[in-house]
Amino acid sequence: MNHGIRVIGIVLFVMAGILAATVPAEAQLINEGFEGATFPPDGWASFNGVADLGYKEWMQSSTLPHTGTYSAFIEYDNIDPNAIAEDWLVTPQLFPSATDSTLTFWMRQSFSGDYGTEYTIRVSTASQTTHADFTTIQTWVEADFDTTYSQQSIDLSAYIGQGIYVAFVMAQDDGDNWHIDDVAGVPVPVELMSFEIE
Repeated sequence: MNHGIRVIGIVLFVMAGILAATVPAEAQLINEGFEGATFPPDGWASFNGVADLGYKEWMQSSTLPHTGTYSAFIEYDNIDPNAIAEDWLVTPQLFPSATDSTLTFWMRQSFSGDYGTEYTIRVSTASQTTHADFTTIQTWVEADFDTTYSQQSIDLSAYIGQGIYVAFVMAQDDGDNWHIDDVAGVPVPVELMSFEIE
């Protein structure tokens, strides 16, 4: 029985080592407030949906940041009838770990009415910019939050030991806006960090 316990212990130790090894040695927790001189920040990507519909893009906005001077902002788009614009903002590659697997951020809308906007969080383990590689793990509609900032927590523990990309996707036609700020909590390689390390 002692041998069995010892074998189990060795297996767990090896598994923990494998998971830990997937997190880059030079990594810090992401802490992006969109305060940098360029947008999207280093390592991030911004693009439209599969049909490439819409005229707006994610931008750095000084209107209504949660903290600091800026937030990431996408404005509603009024396009052809019966067509939906999608706007994607995607993180650098993140590496959820056993101790840091929750991504937090603050978000708000601009208008109090309901204009049919859908907000999603999507995850890809394969690429940063291929739409089909992403799986939706969280969805909100306008009734789920309002025009004041609320903090959201996204559980990424299902992806511990993997490199992933997290997308903030707004889908609408003549809908609402979306402010995102203070994205934090999951390891990212230092070379992809656009913010100051304290």
